[in-house]
Amino acid sequence: MPSHLVYQVYGGDRYLAQARHALWSALAWSDRDIRIHLYTDRPAAFADLDGRVTLHRLPAGKVAEWMGPLGYVHRPKIMMLRDLTAQVSEPVLYSDVDTLFVGPVAGVMARIGPEAAVMHRREYPVAGYPSGQMRQLRRDLERSGAGAEALQVTMWNAGVVGLHPEHFAWLERVTDLLDALYPVSRMELVEQYAVGAVLQQRVALRPADDRIFHYWDDKERYQAALEARLAAWASLPADDIVAMHRADPLLLPPAQRPPLAARARTVLRQPGAAWERHRMRRVA
Repeated sequence: MPSHLVYQVYGGDRYLAQARHALWSALAWSDRDIRIHLYTDRPAAFADLDGRVTLHRLPAGKVAEWMGPLGYVHRPKIMMLRDLTAQVSEPVLYSDVDTLFVGPVAGVMARIGPEAAVMHRREYPVAGYPSGQMRQLRRDLERSGAGAEALQVTMWNAGVVGLHPEHFAWLERVTDLLDALYPVSRMELVEQYAVGAVLQQRVALRPADDRIFHYWDDKERYQAALEARLAAWASLPADDIVAMHRADPLLLPPAQRPPLAARARTVLRQPGAAWERHRMRRVA
């Protein structure tokens, strides 16, 4: 049975590079039953992949419409999934563009079923977790009027979301939840919370981090590496690029991070808006 793998990208060239690398990675680990889709406002940048990837053009104004009146940057992901799931009747796997496959796509698809959905990985419980952002989220949930059950949720990373057709209708509930919570909270992790809450209240969640690597917390190093790779391989035949991606998935050695105190001093020097962005990126 066919299944669908979907990405979205809009905005600057750095994101286009991430998307191109993610698509080649997906092609390297897909079989002919996997249909790969890309929603983008710049389809011409991916014209060479047309035929291997189904391109969905985002017309002018569509991303802003999907962001809603408050301009919530993660809301388009849910709206895009609603758009695609209205068109297909097979399982759908979404992946952020700052990801790469390290194993067959089919292995992740096999984890999706009527009783199980997929997200990237399990992170931490909302209730009682001692981080500042979870304390803030708990306060925001209370202010939003959510009941006690809203705290009985485990956060899962939403860089990957896999849905069975029986789950598609729940995306409306995800939209309703994030639209109710974001005006109160304005935290970027609201979308991640909403997806995880709606799914785990209905089905089991299965991780995908053994097959999909998500470099959200090491983007600068990976950005430089993937741009160099794309430039070096640009003139190669497509089949050679696919083979090279499969042979070398671009897993960098772990970054050497400075001591915690030094990292804290660096963060605390940032202006307030930048600090908020940094804090929220930890769950992007």
